[in-house]
Amino acid sequence: MSVSISWFVIGIINNLLYCYLFLKLSNSNEKLFNKRSVFLSTLFSLINCYVISQGITIIRPIVINVCCMLILYLSYKTTLSKSAITVLVISSIFMIGELIVSILSSMLFKINFAETNNLSEIILGNTIIILFVILFLYSNKIKTIVATIIKWCTDSKTFKNIVLTILVIIALSILLKQSILQRDSFSNFMVINIFIIFMLIFILLYFKENSDRNKLAHQYDKLLGHVQAYEKLIIEKNKDQHEYKNQLIMLKGLINKSNKKAINYVDELLDISKKEINYSWLMKLNNIPSGGLKGLIYYKISQMHEQNIEVYIDISNDLESEEKWSICDKYLRDVSRVIGVYIDNAIEAAMHANKKYIIIEAELINNNIVFSISNTYAGSIDISNIDSVGFSTKGKGKGYGLSLVKDIMNKNSHLEQQREINGIYYVQKLIIKSDNK
Repeated sequence: MSVSISWFVIGIINNLLYCYLFLKLSNSNEKLFNKRSVFLSTLFSLINCYVISQGITIIRPIVINVCCMLILYLSYKTTLSKSAITVLVISSIFMIGELIVSILSSMLFKINFAETNNLSEIILGNTIIILFVILFLYSNKIKTIVATIIKWCTDSKTFKNIVLTILVIIALSILLKQSILQRDSFSNFMVINIFIIFMLIFILLYFKENSDRNKLAHQYDKLLGHVQAYEKLIIEKNKDQHEYKNQLIMLKGLINKSNKKAINYVDELLDISKKEINYSWLMKLNNIPSGGLKGLIYYKISQMHEQNIEVYIDISNDLESEEKWSICDKYLRDVSRVIGVYIDNAIEAAMHANKKYIIIEAELINNNIVFSISNTYAGSIDISNIDSVGFSTKGKGKGYGLSLVKDIMNKNSHLEQQREINGIYYVQKLIIKSDNK
């Protein structure tokens, strides 16, 4: 009984240690202890104890890793892939620590911590291993290296997909084999099959998560292709509209004042023209060169007008030169995706506000182009929770835009984002860093 209790306590400490290391390696300000992390750590520690007590040690590494992945994914703002990669990297460090401690303890004290049932030796061995891992990652250099490895593995789609697929196949093979071997023990059979279900759910969620983000990215890329042609059409429409109005005004001046019927007809045409969408804001976007981004913003502003949202635009005269936009053109796909997500979220939020305002600004700061999208909103916004996968104020299943933005930021060092609440406005900023520093 005392051995089981010790494994239970060690299990909780181990699970929370994974949480602690994850937050440290992610440079996250989230709280270590929350309802989910404590509850899941306790629950999965009980499952771990059961596996040990039943002697199904072959599946214990799978149980520990799957449990820790679920704890990280369900307790903190992360993706399935990052939680999986982080757990695998930390588990590798634990394995190194366990190997070193086992070799040293066998050589110096003739104790095999891996096979002992002595309570004090179990506690001592696991405490030493935990201290080893903490001290190993205490160094900022090592911590940076480990964080870089996790980031690279998470960002590399090919590596991530191949490694996770291989590990899932191995884990499922072991679990299925044990499920067959343990079919005479109903409780063992059920526990193993529960983890098989967990693995299958993990696979489905992982592919859905990636599919949703990829689908959204593809939609913005497709839109960018359309708006490049849309730019020319909308500029021509603006010219035609002004020319049309000028011609009507000239015609009105030529009509005899006694011909009130003709004058009223021209006035009617001018009034209809006034009621059409006002494209005067196009002139304010002249400082953005053609190439796709201008067309994207044109298109989004027309959507704002359809939703009766008032739009204010301010593009700094410092950006008149096309040379200033070279870095933006270089990363046009990423920039257009981010701006698209920002504006879509701004439209969605402003639609629910009492005062429907959106401000689009671009300025040059220290040779960097800074886009600011400000919008009014209803209720409150938790800025600390915004990067969470699936987080959205727009409803269930619509929170992949900002997760897509976070992925872009992680991969493109020339892009940076900032967020703030400024009075009645929620402000999203995209900083496009210049190559010329």
